[in-house]
Amino acid sequence: MSRALLAHPEKALEVLAREELGLNPDDLGSPWRAALTAVALFGVGLGLSLFTGRDALRSALRMVLIGGGAGTFSFLVGRALGVAIS
Repeated sequence: MSRALLAHPEKALEVLAREELGLNPDDLGSPWRAALTAVALFGVGLGLSLFTGRDALRSALRMVLIGGGAGTFSFLVGRALGVAIS
């Protein structure tokens, strides 16, 4: 059975992710979606610089760091509490 499964590497990866890690590959986030989120945060930072009068690039990078920090903090709290996305 192992040989038959490993004959199709993509299917083997999906089965191993489901069985060993308890993950559904169809429900995992996309790196492209994360990149679009970073671009959106960058844009919000640029927009805020119009109202605050501060340096646009610095304001945009600050917003990306704040958003990334919030996401990281949320992930760590969830991990510490043993919460899983189902």
